[in-house]
Amino acid sequence: MKKWIPSIVIMVVAVSIFIWCKCTDSDKLWIVPLSEADKTHLKNEIASQNDALVYWDSPLEWADPYYGTINNCVIVKTEQISVSGVDWGHINVADYVFCWTDPIKLHVYRDGEVCLLEEAYEKGWLTEEHIEKLYQRHREYIELLPVNLRRAVRDYAQMIEKGIQSN
Repeated sequence: MKKWIPSIVIMVVAVSIFIWCKCTDSDKLWIVPLSEADKTHLKNEIASQNDALVYWDSPLEWADPYYGTINNCVIVKTEQISVSGVDWGHINVADYVFCWTDPIKLHVYRDGEVCLLEEAYEKGWLTEEHIEKLYQRHREYIELLPVNLRRAVRDYAQMIEKGIQSN
């Protein structure tokens, strides 16, 4: 029995490491609900570092600003404080076009620093694969919109994509 103990210990450690690696996959988009303290902290950090607001208290699921956490980056949809005459918003990152019904930005919070999604991609915090996963999350939000609004966002996205392709 004593000769099996080291093998059992090694196996338990190996399985524990395997499970830990699976649970901390930096390429997985985690949609774990944020605590009220985390929401307040993010709201304050984004407001202090940018001209943007985060609205957490909407009862509409598609209005949830939290896109998820990927590669230790928390991605949050924000609305601009001072926008003049802009009704729609779009963001183009890694050939993915995020369109919305408001003048939005996607802010990324990582290690106490806040930047735009585009900047996080340029800094290497997020890869094209990460952006693709965030885009899929964005499309999930679009599918939750009321039908007429969903159709309008899709039409707007097609118009933006055609304009980008022609440039």
